Amino acid sequence: MSYQVYILEDAEQDIKDVYYYVAHNDSKANALKLIDELETACFTLDNLPERGIAPHELKEIGGYRLSANHLFQLSNYLPN
Repeated sequence: MSYQVYILEDAEQDIKDVYYYVAHNDSKANALKLIDELETACFTLDNLPERGIAPHELKEIGGYRLSANHLFQLSNYLPN
């Protein structure tokens, strides 16, 4: 079964902020690579919706199932 994945406006802004931070503190090439990895991980949720880790604070308040928030481990990014 396939699900539809949406990136909400707040999440889009967070992704932009990550890009700008990495581009400013490291390089645009590494920023693009990191964002590509993040987007790839997000869009694999269409076939693997349980992938990733639900934030502990959302599990406690029961918001996890209402807004499928996930945390992913991406490459071990460390700025140069």
